Order: sequence, then structure tokens, then C-alpha cells
Amino acid sequence: MAMVKRTVIVATFVFMFVLMAGCEPEEREIEFQTTDEHIEWRYEGEDEWTQLIALEELEGPAGEDGEDGEDGEDGADGEDGEEGPQGPAGEDGEDGADGEDGEDGLSAFETYLEHYPGYDEDEATWIKEVAQGTLSVEVTVVFADLTEKPNTFMKGETLGESPYEEDWYLDEAYEEPADEEVVMEDTTLYVEDVVNHSTYTFDVDMEDPVVAGEAIDFDVTFATDLEGPEGYDDVRFRIETSVPMMSGLEVDYSATDSEGETHTFTNDGYWGPSEGFELPADYDETTEWTLEFSGAGEFDITMSLIDADTEEVIAGIEETVTVDVIPYYSVYGFDAEIPVTINVDEDTAVDVALVTDEEGYKGRENVRFRFESSAPEGGEVTFTAEDSEGETYSFTDEGYWGPSDGFDLDTDYSEMTEWTVNFSAMGAYEIEMKLIDAETEEVIDDTVHTASIAVGEADMTIAEAIAADDEEAVEVNGIVTAIVDDRTFYIEDATGAINVVDDDEDYFNDLNVGDFIVVEGQRAEYEGLRQVDSLDDISVIESNFDLPPVKSIQEADITDEDEMIAFQGHRVDMFMPSVDSVEEDDEGNVILTLQWLEGMAYIDELVEVRYDASLDDEGAKDHLLSFEEGQNVMVNGMILGWHDGPQLVYTSPEEIDVAFMP
Repeated sequence: MAMVKRTVIVATFVFMFVLMAGCEPEEREIEFQTTDEHIEWRYEGEDEWTQLIALEELEGPAGEDGEDGEDGEDGADGEDGEEGPQGPAGEDGEDGADGEDGEDGLSAFETYLEHYPGYDEDEATWIKEVAQGTLSVEVTVVFADLTEKPNTFMKGETLGESPYEEDWYLDEAYEEPADEEVVMEDTTLYVEDVVNHSTYTFDVDMEDPVVAGEAIDFDVTFATDLEGPEGYDDVRFRIETSVPMMSGLEVDYSATDSEGETHTFTNDGYWGPSEGFELPADYDETTEWTLEFSGAGEFDITMSLIDADTEEVIAGIEETVTVDVIPYYSVYGFDAEIPVTINVDEDTAVDVALVTDEEGYKGRENVRFRFESSAPEGGEVTFTAEDSEGETYSFTDEGYWGPSDGFDLDTDYSEMTEWTVNFSAMGAYEIEMKLIDAETEEVIDDTVHTASIAVGEADMTIAEAIAADDEEAVEVNGIVTAIVDDRTFYIEDATGAINVVDDDEDYFNDLNVGDFIVVEGQRAEYEGLRQVDSLDDISVIESNFDLPPVKSIQEADITDEDEMIAFQGHRVDMFMPSVDSVEEDDEGNVILTLQWLEGMAYIDELVEVRYDASLDDEGAKDHLLSFEEGQNVMVNGMILGWHDGPQLVYTSPEEIDVAFMP
């Protein structure tokens, strides 16, 4: 049969031939033709054709044969007629009219689209991809055992029905079927429940609860999940333990193999010979481990099937089990609401509670509380409380709560007792509350709470001074919490905090942070900052006091001044604000601006951190200037001042540092 050729010019391309000396691009036309077996191309004017692609690569699979039609009935045979004589030759007839032109044949691009209608690029791109050999894509199939198989598809081809025993999917969750997907790029598909190797799972059965210091049974079953044609050679098991961070705790493992040999290790180890063993396709074995945890906390135990030689995990076969280990005895703690400042000879209510901090396997028996106090010379503390039976306990400086033979604590315990305390003299006091064994009087699990109290004598609390009228005379006790410039400092008591201004510097130079003082002066205010000024007297009662606790403003609304003013004058902390800018003015003051973190997003609201040059602390100043735009920082124990709104007042490097990013 003669070869039929159809020639069409489908596009004009610019081919760039870049030589060492360089040249201009040459524009030439390309011709395509289709033969019985190939699509071919050549430059216009050349004689020789080059095969581009075989037609059979563009053809889809053959359709199924149709059913045979029914046979028709045989007709009757006619009778043969007699042969007549040959007539004379007739005259030549006139030429017939020209037939109509045949339809143009399809271009190679159009032929491709007939086979792969999902191709969504234009003809020029298609020709480039033909020339570059990039019309095919790789479709990687991942099976349930994580083994992979590559397949080749043409761009624009519909994936169609999975050739495997199960459907294939576009996602690992096996939720998005791939049958109707048209591929234009390399793609990964997932097939469920089809394996080349068996898949396996770990299953753990352990005692509950798991108690620190007590040996427990920890049975691990490793079994075939989906059975495949084969298992694995040269494998072993690896066990790794993650203990609570920086705890130093340990887990001891022990198990006996089928040969009667006992294997032990601490935290991390292996099961199986170092050269590995053969894992059959159908496997189901249980190893009975004994574990002992040295302390309480959350432990993660990871079991992996690994290659004995490379130690790589095989087919992702591993399991992590979280074990919550409780202490043998519950752990308890005191929760005492003791004011940091109290007036002398004044009955003060103090709530003292003992609560379970960490519930254990057992509570405690035969316990009681012991109170001890230290007082300044000539001072004493009187404690008074009434129990649930109506019995009153009263003692001075030290004593007990609970019967002499003790009482029992449940594993989950929470009880509060209201005490009345009275301090006989001004000065520094320290109170210790201890949970003890009633018989031995030894402290149980270091359960001790210590409180430092500053006892003074003043006409009003700081909260009352804040509420006073402008220029009204005030007298308050307070602990000096910060000295922020050459004449200004802050004090705080149990009710609030306030700024004190010593304009004449009559007292300023004799003060230190941690001093417990009495301040006499007048109520004042400057740009919203609540103050005591026009001082009449400052006297130091005691020094070296612990500062009141820091308050968190992380959850506060910085745009709400009514909410923020409750923190004015207090030491505060902030979590992860971002540095917006840092500048030094001509006088040496430094302003660092922070962008506020609200929830997990930064908002446009900014807050200033101010260093006053009059502090004359080059180290502190240089530390603040070292921060860079965009850095995240932690603020801890910095005074929240005020200047027509909240303003943080910086005095030392300990108050702000770069946030640790794990």
C-alpha cells in the first residue's frame, strides 16, 4: 500500500543558535506531515523528514469487540441465462465534472488534543514541549506499605481507573479519588490496602495507673496489619524514651527473650540481635517488658522497626506511646494570701490553704502544719484560727495546726483556713508554713511556704492615697520597687503602687530598691501619672525586702486606659512584643518602641519604653540601644509609668532581653 502524506505548516518559531562569537536568531518555518506510522517534521525547503513521534504512542487502547450480528437468511439461487453475442464498442463518453476538494487533515497538535483533550496549553507551548521531550509526566503511586511505583502519562491525559486492586487517591487520607484527574505535571497518588511488603503495627498494653518507683508490666505486641507478598530481612526493634525536659529522670527496661536471656537498658535500647532477624510476612509476637520510672511526669516511648545495618526506620513503621507517671504520694503546696505590707498592731485576715499540686497514687497520713516566724527585736506575731469543730488555735511566733497525732490528707486535697495575724512592732517579718509528719516532725516533700511581710505604721494605704484629692496630705507605707531617674521612684504596698517625686533631693540619695519606707507628702498628678510630691518626710523602716510579685499585662487591652491604669506604678511583664524602633535623643534619653502582641497576632498599637539620661548608667543605656527592629523581646519586672497614656520605664538590663526562640 502506498504511503499517504499530508503536509501542513503549523507554526513559525525562532530558533536561537548561540555560538562562541554570538549571532542573531534565525527565523525559519517548520513543516509537519503525518504518515501511516509517524508524525514527521522538517525545515521548509529541506528534502529530508525527521520522525517526531509514533502515532501508536498517541493512540488510546483498542476498544472491546462488538457483538456479532445475527446471520441473514440465504436467498434462492437464480437460473443461469444464455450467453448473448458481444456488441460493438460504444463511443467514449464526456469527461465527468471535477470532484470536490477533500477536507484538510488535522495538524499534529490537533491530533494530540483528540487523544488528550485535557491538555490546557497553546500550540506554541506544545511544540516546545515536543522538541524538549517534556510532554510526559511521572505519576508516582505510593502503596500502603510506603513503597512506590512510577508510571508515565502524557500531559493532558486523564488518569482513569486505578490499575491496582484498590482505587487510587490524590491524598494520603484516601478521600479524593483520582480517576477523573487530568495530569499536567508530576503527581503523587495513594493506594489504600495494597502492599508490596506486609505492613505491621505496634500495640501496647500497660498497667494503669503508672506510679513512679513502682515496676509495671508493659507488654508490646508487634503483628502484621496488611499481609503482603513478603516481609523484611535483617531487622530489629529500637526503643527510645523522651523524659520530661531537664528532669534527669530515667526509665529502666527489662525483658527476657525466647532463649531465656534477660535484656536490660535505661531510656534507649534495642530488641533483637545486632545483625537483625528475618521478619516473615505473617507475624504476631508479644514481648513482656518490665518498666520502672524514676519519677513522675510525662514520658514519650517510641518503638521503631529498623534496618539492622543502616538503623533507618522501615516503611514508617513506628509508634509513640505517651505515659503519664504519677508520684507515689500526692504532692501538696500552700497557697497563702499574705499582704506584703501590714500596719503594726492591726488584726489582719490571712487565708491559708493546702492544696494538691500533683495527684499521686496515695495521700498522706498523720500530718499537721507547723508555723514559724522571725521578727525584729521586740516584735512578735500572734496567730489565731478556728477549726471545723469550733476549737480555737492561738499561739505566738510558732505553733501547730491540727491534732497532735495528726490527720490524713486525701490524694486530691484542698482546704482553706482563715487566720488572723497581728504584728506587735514595725519591721521585717518572715513566716514559714510547713507540712510535717506528726510523729517525726520532719518536713514532707519540702512542702514549705515562706512569706516576707513589711510591717509599718501609716495613716492610709496607697489605694487610699490614690483616691485622695489633689494636694491633700497623705502618709503611706511602701516598698521601693524602682528608682527611675535622679529624683523619682515608685513604692508599692498590698493595695496599690504610686510614684514619689523628691524635687529637692532631700531623701532620694539615701534610698535603695527594696527599702520599706514611710512617705509623708501631698497627693499630685502629672500627665496622668499619680504621685506623692511636696514631701515632708521619708523614713526607712527596713531594707532588703523582696519586691512584690510582677503583674502580667499580656491579656490587658492596651487601648483601654481604664483597664491599663490599674497596672500604673506596678512592675509588669510582657510576652514577645516586637521592637518597632529604638532612638536616642540629643539629651541622651532612649525611647524603644514595642509593637503589642495580642493573642498570637501583632496589632498596630505601640507602647514606649523610656530610659532617662539622668540615671547615668551607660551599661543599661547601651543594652537598650542594642535592640534591633523586628526582634522579639521579653519584658519582666519593668515599671508601667504614665505620660498621657501607658509608658514603660526602664532602669536595668534585667528588665528586658531578646526572647528565646526554640
